[in-house]
Amino acid sequence: MDRTFAGKLFATAIGAAALACAASTAEAFTESNGNNVQIQLTSTVNNICSISTSTTGAVVLGDVTVTPFNGTIATLTELCNALGGYKVTLTSLNAGNGNTLFLKPSSATNTEQINYSLTYGTAPVSFSGGSATLTTSHTPTGGTGVQNPLSLTTVTGFYNADTYTDTLTITLAAGG
Repeated sequence: MDRTFAGKLFATAIGAAALACAASTAEAFTESNGNNVQIQLTSTVNNICSISTSTTGAVVLGDVTVTPFNGTIATLTELCNALGGYKVTLTSLNAGNGNTLFLKPSSATNTEQINYSLTYGTAPVSFSGGSATLTTSHTPTGGTGVQNPLSLTTVTGFYNADTYTDTLTITLAAGG
């Protein structure tokens, strides 16, 4: 057999195999009964669940001895398309496993703390075991999400001079 003929035979065999594969793939997605053709369309939409805020950087509460703080510290946007809904939780670095929210002094010799409370939307935030559930929804949010203000109120008091801080972590997860 000469090389040219063998090469053409090989190319023909590969081409036939490719056509057979294409035909079998097409048959998996289409159905024909002579007068019409049906084509199956499929789309898989993944869960998109997130929480965001327009607040950037630290929120400065000012000198709460002079004027107790009472106001919105962030507006959060909940966005989730999970059919089973979603849950938003909040934890505080200082609360640990406790039930009290407080600003902790930066000085090691200062044992004072500034207690505070939170409101999410219109509901008071209730801490238990170091965390709080802000939202439990059994339905998706829709494309624009749901917005809620997070507000903070400090307890009135005459506090030692220091810098007091806490870090809040807010998490949104699928499954309400």
